[in-house]
Amino acid sequence: MVFIKIIIFYFLLSIVSIDLLAIDIYKSVQKVIYKEVPSQDVDNDGVLDYLDDCPDSFLNTRVNAKGCSAAVFIALLPNGKKHNAIVVENEMGSVEVDKPYTFVKIGSQDEEPSQPKKISTVELDKMFPFIAQNIYKKATHYTLYFSGTHLKPSSQKKCKMIYRDIKKRKNPIIEIVGYTDSVGNAEKNLILGEKRAKKIKKLIDNEDLKYLQITLESMGEKDQKIKTKDEVNEPRNRRVEILIQ
Repeated sequence: MVFIKIIIFYFLLSIVSIDLLAIDIYKSVQKVIYKEVPSQDVDNDGVLDYLDDCPDSFLNTRVNAKGCSAAVFIALLPNGKKHNAIVVENEMGSVEVDKPYTFVKIGSQDEEPSQPKKISTVELDKMFPFIAQNIYKKATHYTLYFSGTHLKPSSQKKCKMIYRDIKKRKNPIIEIVGYTDSVGNAEKNLILGEKRAKKIKKLIDNEDLKYLQITLESMGEKDQKIKTKDEVNEPRNRRVEILIQ
């Protein structure tokens, strides 16, 4: 009986030892975790970096529990066009922005867009650092001419200049607009202009070029480079305009 008690005592003692060992291991792991997890908040949004899914939030922006922006900022920048405007809208309302270096904020889908406000280049640098280095570079404009949906030989050579321009910019914004002459149906010309714009985008993507944003648009037979009457075959109107900034 005494022998059995001794065995039970040692067995219980070993359990206690294992528990103490487990506690020591837990404490040491906690120390390691504490050391490895930095208590930093680089973008100063109130969410620590190791919990922050968006560690580069815009300055003074309201964020959610994951550190991502709960608001949307839309800024209008110069793009070399005479008529430069955008309409920002959601379910609660809409507002037109028609002056460069102005922005609109949408807090959520339950809030209507704010009225346009001026933004300085300094503020723009802070809010949109990923594009700030490009917007002050001079925007470049190219015109490529088409025969049907095929680039003319002279324009094919010009594409190399476009590729180099895109490569030298970090996160460029590219706008591609397709045009036609006035021959044929206006709706079909819109489709043709879109095909031409898509052709240029495909060429850019085939070069594996990096960009922040690329937009496609077709004007069809509108905004002619050479003003003509309807049903006039004008080669200089069969084109694609490209803006890189």
